[in-house]
Amino acid sequence: MRFAVALVALAACGENSAGPDAAPVAAGTIFINEVMPSNTAACADPFGEFDDWIELYNAGDTDFALDGYTLSDDPIAPAKGALETLVVPAQGYKVLWLDDQVEGLDHFAFKLDASGEQIALYAPDGSIVDQLIFGEATTDVSFARVPDGGAFTTCAVSSCGATNGCE
Repeated sequence: MRFAVALVALAACGENSAGPDAAPVAAGTIFINEVMPSNTAACADPFGEFDDWIELYNAGDTDFALDGYTLSDDPIAPAKGALETLVVPAQGYKVLWLDDQVEGLDHFAFKLDASGEQIALYAPDGSIVDQLIFGEATTDVSFARVPDGGAFTTCAVSSCGATNGCE
């Protein structure tokens, strides 16, 4: 039931949609800040491909090492993607590519389902640091926290590694 409620809340186009699963579980400095489950022209990876992506944001004043953290779209398999050796700079961003390919440490062997699902960031102890449960995604429209680290809304213009603003 909680899943359905969050899907309805996040399906509201252009409205702030901080459902019960949209905000971080515990106060912290690292957030899932922007998610694009259907990317065809909005943001290319370093190989020129338009893959699904998420952006992490570090609201802290020091770099945040992600050693031991994992990323997954499946709560039964929370360690689908290990974030070893990745660092999110202080007050900065890290874009992660969900493209079913191994093309570096920031590419992961799973994709998001544009018809709706969840993405979660897990701490080394397996607890959820942050997650987003989203409904059907519009192509090249992101789910983004505005301001950075705030409530989720939909953005027709994604930021892809920069300050969210939904211009």
